[in-house]
Amino acid sequence: MNQETRPQILVVDDTLENLDILISYLKSDYKVQVAVNGETALQLAAMEPQPDLIVLDILMPGMNGYDVCSKLKESEQTRDIPVIFATAIQDESCESMGLALGAVDFVRKPFDLGILKLRIRNQLELKKYRDRLEDLVVAKTAQLESAKNHAVAGDRAKSEFLSVISHELRTPLNGIIGFSNLLIDTPLDSKQKEMLNIVLTLGYALSELVSDIIDFVRSEGEQVRAEKKSFLLAELVNELVVKLAPKALEKGVEFKHVVDFKDTMLVRGDRKKLFLILKHLLVNAVKFTHTGSVFFRVERKILNDNSDGICFFIQDTGVGIPKEKQEIIFQRFTQLEPSKDRRHGGLGLGLTICRQYTQLLGGDLKLESVEGQGTRVSVTFLLPEVSGG
Repeated sequence: MNQETRPQILVVDDTLENLDILISYLKSDYKVQVAVNGETALQLAAMEPQPDLIVLDILMPGMNGYDVCSKLKESEQTRDIPVIFATAIQDESCESMGLALGAVDFVRKPFDLGILKLRIRNQLELKKYRDRLEDLVVAKTAQLESAKNHAVAGDRAKSEFLSVISHELRTPLNGIIGFSNLLIDTPLDSKQKEMLNIVLTLGYALSELVSDIIDFVRSEGEQVRAEKKSFLLAELVNELVVKLAPKALEKGVEFKHVVDFKDTMLVRGDRKKLFLILKHLLVNAVKFTHTGSVFFRVERKILNDNSDGICFFIQDTGVGIPKEKQEIIFQRFTQLEPSKDRRHGGLGLGLTICRQYTQLLGGDLKLESVEGQGTRVSVTFLLPEVSGG
């Protein structure tokens, strides 16, 4: 073994005869340092290069071996150096005490030098593997941190790209829809009106997709905040019903809604984000229901802390969601149907927006569904009633 690559052993013993025996026996395989007291041992252990292992006597004048071991384990610099206690004490309790302090092994005097060398070798092997494992963990952690930083940067770049593209699309799209609406009021034959209605339908569909992307980018923004203002709860519910009920009726699906509060009830919360959450949930209910009904109920609820809550229930008789997909559908760009079989439009962002905004507003969103039978969603928010409502 190369002289410079040999492990370094620190032997601590106040008996010179013991030191001479150990030096002569170990020097062929190890670089051996010696200390005759605890204070010197601590100094040598803290110096570079540090010992790879310490053989430590217990009974020494001044600072005994237990005290030295305690000091070694208290220091971040020396705590990982393996310690093998060596003693002539026959009391079994001294071994348990030494191991409790952090020693890795225990040998008794007079030494069986062959056993001692084997125990030293075993502990050095364990230390080598432990150090290698720690290096691997550090390297892997650095790789993961780098990958995470790249992923965060990538997500940020994608969000910025989506934001720019969405806003750039919205301007010409608004023009297409606006001029199409103007054109449809001019004299046209039936074929022209039919084609123009198709243009408008596709334009509105594309506009909804662009709005979803913009809402999604905003929901993931680091600066997004909940805005609390007073608003009439009935107005919000009516706006949702006016927007969604006609779409349900077009499909032959019954749309029912029930409320248990007064039309004049004022609540305080983030109306815009609440509207987006409920809109996406109702759009999904209508989209995936082909026969039967969509039922929208709003009721007051006393929360666990006795504060005023409002619970919104949406029940449909649609296709339902397989149990194994009931969590992943909240992930962004996730669709219930495989892309090759898709019958429904959308980017798979609606439920992602719902979850992120619900968490932002401190709400609670629950989903129950049976494939082929329908879905029930409830979302509850703290919406305290404003005095005078």
